[in-house]
Amino acid sequence: MFKINSDEIKIIITDIDGTLYPMDHKALWRVNNQQNIDWVKKAIQNNIYFVMNTGNLPFFLKDMLIDISGEINDYNKYFISCTGNLIYNFKTNESIVENYFDKELIMKIVDKIKKYKLVYFIASENGDVIYFSDRVFKEKLIQQDNSLNGRLHRKDLTQEILNNFKYSPRISMKNVLPQDKLEIIKIFEEEFKDEKINTTWWSDDGVDLTIGTTNKYNGIKHLLKIINSENDTNLTLNNVIYFGDNENDLSVFKNLKYCIAVNDAIPEIKELAFDISCDSKDGAIGFYLKKILV
Repeated sequence: MFKINSDEIKIIITDIDGTLYPMDHKALWRVNNQQNIDWVKKAIQNNIYFVMNTGNLPFFLKDMLIDISGEINDYNKYFISCTGNLIYNFKTNESIVENYFDKELIMKIVDKIKKYKLVYFIASENGDVIYFSDRVFKEKLIQQDNSLNGRLHRKDLTQEILNNFKYSPRISMKNVLPQDKLEIIKIFEEEFKDEKINTTWWSDDGVDLTIGTTNKYNGIKHLLKIINSENDTNLTLNNVIYFGDNENDLSVFKNLKYCIAVNDAIPEIKELAFDISCDSKDGAIGFYLKKILV
């Protein structure tokens, strides 16, 4: 078993970019460290859950999940998406969303984004498609991903599609200039304060918008309720270990007991961490799981 202090670890949750995969290896983002693969599969064989927690949509990352943890089963079927807002089950293909941007709010946000001439993208209501405002940017991601899922689930955001949007669990911006980022964050958080819009990010040129209580930590709490309800168990947050590296992991590191930073994480994450593993490129998840095996 895996154990920290007197707590048995029953759920392993990890961020992806910069944690499971190093940020500087984008071209090799499907090639995982063998140490991660070996120890994650060992955990699953011992009936321990393995879950990815990311801003991205589940369909783009299913192949990644299988690569690191094996074929979909009861212990790797869950996926936390849209920065904690959407829980996806790969076995049933069901999505559960906590908070939505409604049509009126989507239109207001898009009008504001257009003033900055940024690339933006909006997820469909159940998170099965993501629509891009810029075709060149979309095609670049498709080529980088080089998968059938990547092509099928990334589509152009036409005016007609935008007009027909009713709800979305995720809105994000890219190509944000460093000198504009703080201003953009301030504007969105202040002008949409009544709508409870917040911002987060995992890359220097991106800003993700969240709504209501949405964050990665609340996504973990939501998942825990689902697992306990489905299996008639009583797992607690002290049975969870989390691995992260960047700003959008802060909600977890501020609240969850067993948060492990990769060694190349941002300083704010490392300061809050329960412990620190090795660099992401060296297989930080596997490295630390080996450390807590008893």
